[in-house]
Amino acid sequence: MKIFFRIFLWIIGVFTILSVSLSLLLLIPSVQQVVVNKATNFVSTKTNMKSSISSVHIAFPKTIKIGGIFIEDRQQDTLLYCKEISINAALLPLINRKVQVDYIKISGLKAHILQAEDSTYNFAPLLDAFATDKNSTNNPSAKPWLIELVELDLLDIRADYVSRIDSGFYKLNLGKLGILAKSIDVASNKFDLNKINIENTSISMKMGNKPPGPQSPSNPITIPLDLGLDELNIENFHFDMKSYRGDFDLVADLKKANLLPSKINLPQFNIGLKELQADGIIVALKLLPGDSSVQSLKTQGIDTVKQTATQHTFGDFDWQFSIQKAAISNTSYTMDLNQNPRQTKGMDYEHMELSDISFTADSLFFNQDSSGFLARTFNIKDISGPEVKHISGNFFMDNTHISGDNIRMQTPKSKIEGSINLGYPALLQIGNNVDLLEIE
Repeated sequence: MKIFFRIFLWIIGVFTILSVSLSLLLLIPSVQQVVVNKATNFVSTKTNMKSSISSVHIAFPKTIKIGGIFIEDRQQDTLLYCKEISINAALLPLINRKVQVDYIKISGLKAHILQAEDSTYNFAPLLDAFATDKNSTNNPSAKPWLIELVELDLLDIRADYVSRIDSGFYKLNLGKLGILAKSIDVASNKFDLNKINIENTSISMKMGNKPPGPQSPSNPITIPLDLGLDELNIENFHFDMKSYRGDFDLVADLKKANLLPSKINLPQFNIGLKELQADGIIVALKLLPGDSSVQSLKTQGIDTVKQTATQHTFGDFDWQFSIQKAAISNTSYTMDLNQNPRQTKGMDYEHMELSDISFTADSLFFNQDSSGFLARTFNIKDISGPEVKHISGNFFMDNTHISGDNIRMQTPKSKIEGSINLGYPALLQIGNNVDLLEIE
């Protein structure tokens, strides 16, 4: 037993000395530069794409900083550039095929994604070069790599995507994304997160200047991701989207939001929130005449619309959302449905400008069949003068009727109490078939 114990200690000592020696060697700048040159030459040779790294700094025992990462696509355009990646990871667990990362910070990353006319992407050579060879014989008994991550920070991330198929353009400016994790199992797609913070972020979408060609039928989208999240915080978020025809323009800004999820089931498209708080929402929508789907709908008969529209109230929408408590404040909304000037008197329902919107509600839900909520308070004011001081009640809507129970509505000079039920043959046909509307 003594001999066995001494041999065991000797083996552990040898591995410890080798690990420390390797770490100490990597602290030498000349050794680091050799490793960097070997890595970049390997990537460049394997992908036929120019790549470089300007600096690597390894601080014992587990801090690694990589600066100036650059990859050029085969058209000599920048595919990716990253100012700095800082990793705080333990080295010894690598022996057991385990990547244990306490902290990762990625800052100053810029990416340019291009989809060519033949549907290929400019980053495809990277995927092809490092894809697993289907003909290779992997050891089935080999232990899989485990990746653990505790904290991730993304700072000043900018990415754009251009599609030459339909001339679409998409742009992301991410000021800061912070993720604090409980446990992450990349191999099993399981992510149990404590908190996500998003700050100073904008997303822009331009849907191209020409319609895409005929698309082949695609399989239903699946999201095989097991995600758990306790809290999501968003500050200073901007979103804008334009259509390629110029008949659609949506701009939305959010000052601050806090979400407390209760259930996230992405494979079944089901999301539930315990609480939602949002402040400072500004939305502007321009929807000009000429939408082909609306025009085709007007040419259909009422029987055809009833048959098709009752299948999906809000279109082919598989998601289910539910919120136990919601509070929205300091919100405004403008809408323009044509290019004519706004009416000088009275409400103009094609040029609405609503402000001072606040809303509190319980038990909200939204799915492809129906939606509803229990309103506690609701305030809204139009620029032309009409104002609602308070609305409360239990509201429900599906494709054939809208109902409201225990309604209380108050304006500066009037008050209404009671219930209401509206029946119609199909939700999308209310405007075209008002004579078929039933009111109780």
